[in-house]
Amino acid sequence: MGKEILHVVPLPSSYEFTEGTCPEDLQENIRENIGMIHDDEEAYELDITKDGVTITGAPAGIFYAHVTLQQLKLQYPDAIPCMHIEDRPRFKYRGFMLDCSRHFLPESDVMTLIDAASYYKINKFHWHLTDDQGWRIEIEKYPRLTEIGAQTGEEGRRSRFYTKKQIRRIIGFAKERNVEIIPEIEMPGHSTAAIASYPELGCTGESIPVETGTGVFANLICAGRDECLAFCKDVLDEVMDIFPSETIHIGGDEARKDHWKNCPYCQARRKALDLPDEDALQRWFTDQILCYLNSRGRSGRVWSDAFTGNDLTAERYSAQFWVSQVGNLKYQAALGHELVNSDTAAYYFDYPYRDEFGLGNYGHPINVDTILNYEPVPAWLTEKFAKQMIGTECALWTEHVPDLETAVQRLFPRLPAMAETAWTVKDARDNASFDERYIGTAAEFEKRRLRGQAPQELWH
Repeated sequence: MGKEILHVVPLPSSYEFTEGTCPEDLQENIRENIGMIHDDEEAYELDITKDGVTITGAPAGIFYAHVTLQQLKLQYPDAIPCMHIEDRPRFKYRGFMLDCSRHFLPESDVMTLIDAASYYKINKFHWHLTDDQGWRIEIEKYPRLTEIGAQTGEEGRRSRFYTKKQIRRIIGFAKERNVEIIPEIEMPGHSTAAIASYPELGCTGESIPVETGTGVFANLICAGRDECLAFCKDVLDEVMDIFPSETIHIGGDEARKDHWKNCPYCQARRKALDLPDEDALQRWFTDQILCYLNSRGRSGRVWSDAFTGNDLTAERYSAQFWVSQVGNLKYQAALGHELVNSDTAAYYFDYPYRDEFGLGNYGHPINVDTILNYEPVPAWLTEKFAKQMIGTECALWTEHVPDLETAVQRLFPRLPAMAETAWTVKDARDNASFDERYIGTAAEFEKRRLRGQAPQELWH
């Protein structure tokens, strides 16, 4: 007979049952030994005995030991079997991205999702705050970004954004759960809301509305005028004053160059720099911003299609990929830059679970089996550079996600499945027991703290 399955998600690296049980009245008798295990801040050891509980690890590891204990209490409400657990994450980066530009989620809903994610040992929250359909972060130097860029047409043009006070409150809430928040400010593309607020940021100078539809738009911040670069740096200064994260995400994906090709300022800049085309101009623009972040002691992150070439001079940056641009990604890894895997094939959770989910041709189906069977380190990344793949991140774009309830249906149980592939070491994985473990304990947690989840018949 096989070893009893713990209803824990992610599954621990190793666990061994010992003799006896720990009754409910002694489970709060917890001794914490502060100390690093395996040079890993998130590793922990959990000993459950007849007399109580002992946890060993650094503060982050101790936090995760408590999370595991919380799940065990749901499986064993009266007496937990005595056991010894040794656990550590496979990847140091385990993230989820929430797009609050297309559809705005209030502060309490953002906190709810951060709290639920931390329950599955997710430790990074990538917060997508600006896009064509909305600018959602207060910037004091440029008030029209929220006065105009944060307006939502469905609610009488009411501006919806996060104040600096709210953001700091959310950052503190996340920190208590060992979650670091990485903000994303899109540039130079996906900038319609910014240009609608300040038309002089665009190449044409024309007034445009904030977008309300979906798609990829040609409204890029002008790369030819110094004042446009100054705007980007001013915004990032205020972002860095709020967010303590080492990494600041600057987007860079899907930058259509229609306006740049016809802009006298952009063309003058391109020719002055002897750049062959507008893609090279974007690489120059991106490099200017990355170097500025480096000068402020931060590291930039860009979507991988922001640099389709190898001529960046910035020293500290990382690449996040959603489509495999193998040659460039291998080159970045060889240079020592870190990679984050957000492959659309497994980690875009706005995509449907199945074809019949009701979203038509939007995306492709991604179910729990897809995620559990996906190897986060691509085969094209040789063993020599595999360590540059620091982890995975699921993405929830919100063109078709108007509220928290829909967000929860898209994220659960797919986010826990991704968390398991990011946390549990390969030798300890048990895909066959995932449903049993998830339903047995984690689903009970969600019933108490979230509003619904995806119907079980869609999971596989």
